[in-house]
Amino acid sequence: MTEQQPNGADFVVSRVQQWGVDHVFGYPGDGNNALVGAIRRSQHHQQPLEFIQARHEESAAFMAVGYAKYSGLPGVVTATQGPGALHLLTGLYDAKLDSVPVVAIIGQQPTTTLGSGDQQEVDLHTLFQDVSGFTLQVSTPNSSHWPWTKHSGRPSAPQALRW
Repeated sequence: MTEQQPNGADFVVSRVQQWGVDHVFGYPGDGNNALVGAIRRSQHHQQPLEFIQARHEESAAFMAVGYAKYSGLPGVVTATQGPGALHLLTGLYDAKLDSVPVVAIIGQQPTTTLGSGDQQEVDLHTLFQDVSGFTLQVSTPNSSHWPWTKHSGRPSAPQALRW
């Protein structure tokens, strides 16, 4: 079996590892399966990430907030598009109100279907503007390098990245 070439999700995992984070909380689905796969592949790295699967996205968000509050590291949560993303909001508002650093990596519909009213399509940028200090849609692996190196918004506000 040949080794898979690194993709944008692998880049995201490498950045999360550089922050010293060792846990990602979430609920997998079609929109974030590439990220969950990259987390699985990180088990072969010197600093592997552990994926903690919650039974619900809201629980995953609160787990990431608790991790951030008590570890001093950013909490990282992932969910898929549509209802999965909506369920993160309560936990992310908790992070915002307590000034806790949390990064939400959210799956999204294929870009070719955005704006078509496709099933589970939600305007994630508008939805997360109030709760996050920064939102960005990463559409290609080439566009995923800059949000991880440039600071925007409040330093401790939750961050929402749509994958």
